[in-house]
Amino acid sequence: MWSGVDGKTLRTAYGAEFRRDEQVRSWALKQAPPKRTKTSSIASGKRVEAGEADIKVEAYRAVDIFTRYLWYHDKNRHVLYDSAHQYANVLKQMMNGIKNRTKKDKLHFNNAIRNFELKQGTYTSA
Repeated sequence: MWSGVDGKTLRTAYGAEFRRDEQVRSWALKQAPPKRTKTSSIASGKRVEAGEADIKVEAYRAVDIFTRYLWYHDKNRHVLYDSAHQYANVLKQMMNGIKNRTKKDKLHFNNAIRNFELKQGTYTSA
């Protein structure tokens, strides 16, 4: 998420542009989440392992073997992102947007969404 002066300017612009959309307006007011710590990451993995939290809402599925056995290992600082993998995911998402389909082969911009946009006055019927 954008932070600092640029982020504040961008969020203000979004809030003004989408002032009639309650959801986007609420997103414009949000701040960047705090940085993860080693302690919070381990706690997240342990909650999922213990069945106390759902995998979909937690950042980690488990506590990895490196964290368990290497006291100095901090996955937040020592793990590198796979840029090629991220790039491939972005391309897949773009292609799904272009073809107007989801993974389940349903329309992204279906009649329900179109009717909602028309009702809000975002688009006019053409």
